[in-house]
Amino acid sequence: MNNKEEKNKFLVLKGMCGLGNRIMCLANAIEYCYKTNRTLYVDWTDGMYAKEGINAFFLYFELHEIASVSSPEEVKGESYYPEYAKQLALNFKLLDYFQCYHYHDLNKVVCGLIDVGSSLVHKFGTEDMFRRYFVWWWHWYAKDRSVRNKLNHHWGDVMTFGDNLPYRRKEDIVFFVDLAPDYPKNLVKRCLKLQPNIQREVDEFAERYGLHEKTVGIHIRDTDKQNSVAYDQLAEFIRKFMLEKKLERIFLATDQSKVRKFFLNQFGERLIMYDKYIPDLSSGSELGMHLWAEKNDNLELRVRMFHDAIMEMWLLAETEYLLYQGNSTFSRISNDLKEGCNCKDWQKLFKEES
Repeated sequence: MNNKEEKNKFLVLKGMCGLGNRIMCLANAIEYCYKTNRTLYVDWTDGMYAKEGINAFFLYFELHEIASVSSPEEVKGESYYPEYAKQLALNFKLLDYFQCYHYHDLNKVVCGLIDVGSSLVHKFGTEDMFRRYFVWWWHWYAKDRSVRNKLNHHWGDVMTFGDNLPYRRKEDIVFFVDLAPDYPKNLVKRCLKLQPNIQREVDEFAERYGLHEKTVGIHIRDTDKQNSVAYDQLAEFIRKFMLEKKLERIFLATDQSKVRKFFLNQFGERLIMYDKYIPDLSSGSELGMHLWAEKNDNLELRVRMFHDAIMEMWLLAETEYLLYQGNSTFSRISNDLKEGCNCKDWQKLFKEES
């Protein structure tokens, strides 16, 4: 045994945006932990899917085959935040610090220089270079009083860390967040499991409606992630697919109420749907369902919609065949859970056959 006990090093994964994106980031973070021998803490206390301060992740999920902790009190050590931000609580709200609103108002040339600088420092920089670059970035915002007033934060907002975070970070704690990063798809099914009570709900529904045989699952988001195929053309495409594969039923998952009504009219008793709340969002809406619920500040609805989204994501993976929507991160996770077996991106398949 070593005379000096080796301390755990941690990776804190902050939640941002929707369920599909969060799971992509989780798989990426797990890979980072594997490669750097870090212990993972998943922090979804941002209020998107539960009351702010409650960690929604552990209400529904378990982690397997990865060193992890489930309480922020177990995460101990020193972070690499700039000096004047070192007092940030571990459970700080992500959107207050990681979304750079002012950045998007900058001149495109300035944005480009910042992006290039960030990439170069992440990839080639030393520890000190990395530190100095982001300290400069924080101070650049902090000195701009109009930015602080506009964002209503003490020093504005600054930076993201994620897919390109260097493996050689030496600090005890590093924070991880990203938006739709590349991720190892096999780690989704391998390491992410539902809590037993949620898994029982999935199993019971799948068994009751016979999803495992002669059923095609299809996801049609059609709110913030549109599809360019007319509903009647899509219905005809599905009929041909079912005839070819000798299928009898459809499990439909969608965020669009018009899609549900249309498919019910087209397929009648052959259509299976999970009973969930769907807000009246237009096709091409800037908001997805969960952002809509957050902006409406309806906690009960946010919690229900989170539960229902998880159910649909896992139920899609239970069907014999899966037609997923490739431009939706939600859909892609269902594909990962099914591990690509009998799975097709229906948008691509439709174009190939048109």
